[in-house]
Amino acid sequence: MKNNTYKILFLTCGCAAWIGACTSLAATENEDSAENYGTTWIDGSNQGGGFEAWKIIEEAGDGTVVYGVWDSSSVGLEMGDAFGMIACGENSSLYATRMFSQAMAAGDVFRFDMGMNYASGTEGERGFLLKDASGVTILKITHDSTDRLTLNDTEIFTDFTLGTMHWTFVQISVDKVMFYVTGNSSETFTDVLDLENSGWIAGISFYAVGAMSDTYVEGCGLFFDNFSLSQGTAGTSLFTYSIENSRAYISKASTNASGNIVVPAKLGGYAVGSVGRSAFKDCTNITSISFADQASVTDIGPMAFQGCTSLTVAILPSGLDHISQGLFYGCEQLRSAVIPDGVTAIGDAAFAQCRQLSTINFPAGLVAVGESVFLNCRNLKTLDWPEAITVVPGQICYECRGISELELPATISEIRYNAFYNCCGLDYIHFLGDAPALQSASAITENPIYPFENCTATAYYEEATTDWDSIFGGLTTAIWGNDPDSEKISLQYMWSGDQLVLIYVGNLQSTSDWINWETLGSAQSETAYHVSIGDGCCFYRVVGD
Repeated sequence: MKNNTYKILFLTCGCAAWIGACTSLAATENEDSAENYGTTWIDGSNQGGGFEAWKIIEEAGDGTVVYGVWDSSSVGLEMGDAFGMIACGENSSLYATRMFSQAMAAGDVFRFDMGMNYASGTEGERGFLLKDASGVTILKITHDSTDRLTLNDTEIFTDFTLGTMHWTFVQISVDKVMFYVTGNSSETFTDVLDLENSGWIAGISFYAVGAMSDTYVEGCGLFFDNFSLSQGTAGTSLFTYSIENSRAYISKASTNASGNIVVPAKLGGYAVGSVGRSAFKDCTNITSISFADQASVTDIGPMAFQGCTSLTVAILPSGLDHISQGLFYGCEQLRSAVIPDGVTAIGDAAFAQCRQLSTINFPAGLVAVGESVFLNCRNLKTLDWPEAITVVPGQICYECRGISELELPATISEIRYNAFYNCCGLDYIHFLGDAPALQSASAITENPIYPFENCTATAYYEEATTDWDSIFGGLTTAIWGNDPDSEKISLQYMWSGDQLVLIYVGNLQSTSDWINWETLGSAQSETAYHVSIGDGCCFYRVVGD
């Protein structure tokens, strides 16, 4: 939506004074929720701007279909009043479709909540479809009679719970969409999808098909609510900028910036070429950052997004060739960052203290990585190490407790101080080459701390490689066999109210002095152990047999 209000901007560059006029392009934030409908959610109803009316198609078949605004607590959910729908019996189906007033574009964001209780029953199925403007399905999320949720037939969750799932989709281009989902117990999922049917997202269709008719049929419904659709570039008045070499340079974002920010391709008629040092620092109300289609930003300065504590999604521009130091330092809610293929270097502490970051994609052309890049990223689950990086930098995964498995290519020649310090969830490291050199922190300070301090992982190596001993940097070693997972161990934690719950596989042990360890339990599959707070200071670990 264009707001044809003209603003006069006074810009300075060196000794030259500029006076420019520009059109302010304002982002539209559209929302809708069940509370707007009372008890009259029917075909053709519409209580939210930016969306077309609901189109509800029902087919009772040999059973029945029902829908409405229901109290989700009646089936054990915590969504309050929400849209709900059930199709029960053979040949029954129900579709509730909501198209957008205009299709999404690059950088636009669509969010909503979803919840469910019992499985769909034999032959039953429920979920949602994202569609383009022609009604073609772009992607499909399905829950059937099993516990799993699938994306286009690929499993994304192994279980579903009573927790409210929060879904976020960010359109990157006509054939790519990034999405993440949280709230499903301890499981989260995030990915950048290459769409099989390319298209701009233009609507959603929730569906329920043939749940088995039994005593618990009322619990087989699908609940959804709290729609949010952010479209369009951010208003130019949000940015302070100057013109340098005929390109706009953003030096500062307004502290009033909030929600989903899309950096425009042009400011004052000039292509945006760079974002300055600390430009968005401490903009604590921004929830996502992306760059408009056709943007030509080639440089984002150090600490540009430092301290953006509400930032959850970041999609960096395709013209970027490096990630500056401390770029996302302290973005404690950042869950996913899309790094373009052209990036060849990542600076020191670029993602440090991003405690919710779960996945990261290293570009194929990456040749340089700084120190402490993922320091204290406690939720980071996976890390695919590029072959071009021959040295594992110091403190790169310091306190990354969520990583359970790691494979390091044969090109690794050295692992530096504290690289995997206190990665207590690390089950094993598979080395594909000869034993690399190890640097202790005594090379930097007086404290002799080695890369794997406080880790209980097994170091597996290939039989044909050299320089391996029975102990490597404090880790027990073994030849990579046919089934290294046979003694798999893991340790995760979550809070349930004010109670700490440990989820473990293996032998769970505790200590108060790091010398004497007491075994609390043993488990071959994930088992919960509830910790009584207030019994003094304890540390926990899991070891194999």
